[in-house]
Amino acid sequence: MDSHTFHGPGDVNAEDDLVASLRAFLHTWTERQQHAVSTVTESVSPSDGRGDSLSSNFPPPLRASLPRSFRPCEMVPAVYLGSWQDVGGDVAALIQRLQQATSCSEEVKRESPARLAAPQQMALLVRACPLSGVSGPQLELHVARPRKCGSRRTPNGLSAAGRRLTTMTKAAPSISRPAATTGEASVSVHDVEVTHLGLTDLYKRVCAALGSDSCSPSSATSSPQNTLMQWLCPDGPPSMCRGAIPPEFSPGEWDVCVGAVREVLLGDYAACMESVPATWRDVYCYWRLVLPIFDAPSEPIQQYFAMTTLLLHAALSLSAHSNYSKWLGAERSEESNVGTTPVNGEDVQGGRVAAAAAAAVTALPCVVVHCHAGKSRSVSFVAAFLLQEWMMCYRVAHAPSTVGTRSTPAGADGEHANNTHSTTVGGAASSILQVSKTPHSITARRLVDTVMAHLRSRRLCVDVNIGFDAQLHAMVHAFIDGL
Repeated sequence: MDSHTFHGPGDVNAEDDLVASLRAFLHTWTERQQHAVSTVTESVSPSDGRGDSLSSNFPPPLRASLPRSFRPCEMVPAVYLGSWQDVGGDVAALIQRLQQATSCSEEVKRESPARLAAPQQMALLVRACPLSGVSGPQLELHVARPRKCGSRRTPNGLSAAGRRLTTMTKAAPSISRPAATTGEASVSVHDVEVTHLGLTDLYKRVCAALGSDSCSPSSATSSPQNTLMQWLCPDGPPSMCRGAIPPEFSPGEWDVCVGAVREVLLGDYAACMESVPATWRDVYCYWRLVLPIFDAPSEPIQQYFAMTTLLLHAALSLSAHSNYSKWLGAERSEESNVGTTPVNGEDVQGGRVAAAAAAAVTALPCVVVHCHAGKSRSVSFVAAFLLQEWMMCYRVAHAPSTVGTRSTPAGADGEHANNTHSTTVGGAASSILQVSKTPHSITARRLVDTVMAHLRSRRLCVDVNIGFDAQLHAMVHAFIDGL
C-alpha cells in the first residue's frame, strides 16, 4: 500500500487514503485469514523486523459466520460486544455457548477440513459499567464451573466445596473476596473471584517490564520509552483528552508490553488452580476487567483506552504463551489431585488431562465486552481498540517517512507537547463545534464514523453518547496531527 503521509492540511488525497486504509484494515481483519490481517504493513521491508503483523497471533475469522441473532455480537474475529442481558449471570454458560457457536458443523468439516478455524474460549470479559464494591478499574481472575440442573445445596445456600473455597479465599492475604459475575452481593459457588489487581498496578508491571522508572504521565523526560508509558498510563489528568499512538511508537516495545500482560494473565494459573476444590470438574478460568463508568457525556474514559487496548491485544494473542494449553484445560498441579476418587468409573485426573490436551489443540482465545445496554460504553472501548490497532499498523508501515522526521510543536493544529489534545472532557459537545471546520478534524470525524459504521453493521443498536464520541474524535485528531 502506498504511503499516505500528509503533505499539508488540505491534502484531500491523503485524507481519502487514510479513510480507505482504515476500511481496508477492517475488511481484511474481518474477512480474510490470520496472516493477512494487516495489509498496511506490506510496504515495510521484512528484513528490518517490522514487516510482521502486530496481530499475527490473533484468532482467524470463523469458517462459517455466526447467525445474526447470536448474542453477544461478533465485531471482528474473536471480539464480541453485547449488553448485560446478552452476557447473562452464568459465565460458564456463556463460555460454553461461545465454544458451541464457534465449532464448525460436520458438514463444514467435510467441505473444508484443511481451513477450519478452531472454536473459541473466552479469556477476557470486559465490564464497562459500575459494579458494587468496586471503586476503580481493576482486573480480576475468576474460576467458573457450569451449573448443574437439579443440583442440591446445603441449607445455607453453599455446598461443602463452596464453603471450603470461601474459607480459603478469606484466609489467603493475596486473595480477595468472592464475587458473583452478576455483581450481586450474594456469593456464587459457581463463579469465584480468586484474586485481583488495580489497573494502575498492572500498568506498573508493564513499566517494570520495559525497565522504566517513570510511571507518571507528567514525567519531565521525553524519551520514546517514556512517551509510550505516558500514553499507556491510566492515571492521566481526566480533564484533558490525551492523544493516540505516539509518533515514536516501537513495535518491539509494544511486544514487551504485551508480553508483560500475558505473564500477568497466564503466569499464575497454577496458584489459581490450587485454590479450587478437587471435586470441582470442568472449570473455566477467565479474567474480568471492571471499568466502573457511567454512560454520561461528562464521564472521562479516554485515559483507559490505551490499557484496555493492551489487555485486549494480550488476551487475543494468549495462544503464544507457553502456559496457554494448561490454562484452557484448567490443569492443576499433581499435588492438588492426590486422593481424588473416580466418579462413575472415570478417573478424574486422567479425564481432566485429556480434556486439557483436547482444548489445547482446538480452542483459541476470545474476548467479550459489555455494558448495561451494549450500545455506548462498551462500543466506545471496542471502537478505540479497532482504531488503535489500525493506528499501530499504520505507524509501523509508514515509519520511514513519518517517525523522527516531523516535530510536534505546541500550537500546530491544536496539538501540544506529549501528544495531548486540548479538548476538555466536560465540554465534549462544544469541543466538536469548535474544531469541526479544520481539515484534520473532518478527517478524524470520517475515521470515527467509519469504525462506527462497521460496528453498527454488526450491532444495529450502536449509539455512543456525544461525550464518548468527542473523546474518540479527539484521539483520532491527535493521531492525524502527528503524521
